[in-house]
Amino acid sequence: MMPSATRPRIWTTPGYTITSVCAWTPPFTSPLRSPPSHRDPHKGLEVVVNWNNPAHLQYGSVVDDQSVAAIPLYTYSTTHRQQLHLSDCMKYFTSKEQLGETDMVYCASCKEHKRSYKEFGLWRLPQYLVIQLKRFQYTLSRWGGSKLDHLVTFPLDDWDVHQFIVPSSPAAKEPAVYELCGVTNHSGSLHFGHYTAHCLQAGQWHSFNDGFVGQASPSAIVDPEAYVLFYKRKA
Repeated sequence: MMPSATRPRIWTTPGYTITSVCAWTPPFTSPLRSPPSHRDPHKGLEVVVNWNNPAHLQYGSVVDDQSVAAIPLYTYSTTHRQQLHLSDCMKYFTSKEQLGETDMVYCASCKEHKRSYKEFGLWRLPQYLVIQLKRFQYTLSRWGGSKLDHLVTFPLDDWDVHQFIVPSSPAAKEPAVYELCGVTNHSGSLHFGHYTAHCLQAGQWHSFNDGFVGQASPSAIVDPEAYVLFYKRKA
């Protein structure tokens, strides 16, 4: 049986006015045109699902499963959240993945379409490595999804990315150590929010929040609001 929070309700009046009731928006009514006389008037009824917050997140189908919430070792709970490290995210992003049946590739040898694999890796090491944490999970619900506030820890210095380099690439034998030099933070939700930043200059971290600029402690850099990470390659 459908949970009580998700049972459909029908609102109608003789004039085909549909009244919608929603947990997040004020009730409203919308007059509709009368159906043609040759049609069954009962087919003009509108079924509205009344969700209780946050039921739409539980029953809304996730259409984007590559967010930080999709990493297998992460256990979601309102009371306990297993800690994620940036290297865990990179391992998941660079892991081998078999494509679906709708993405099959034609094999010239066996003359058939086969399911293939894809795998990401670093081929060349940039001077600045920019990493965006996917903090927005999209669903088929009316609200489109939610903002993810998972804490992802990341190193401030001496982050070695050798394990993510393609072995046959030119970068395989090069130094691959990075230090963090900046962070873009996002607070808010999927639909609105506020951006702040942390930047490293001459060995001192600074906080930027609109017109405010001040010194920041290194312990304040790793935060659930961290969104985009900027790493500089060390000589």
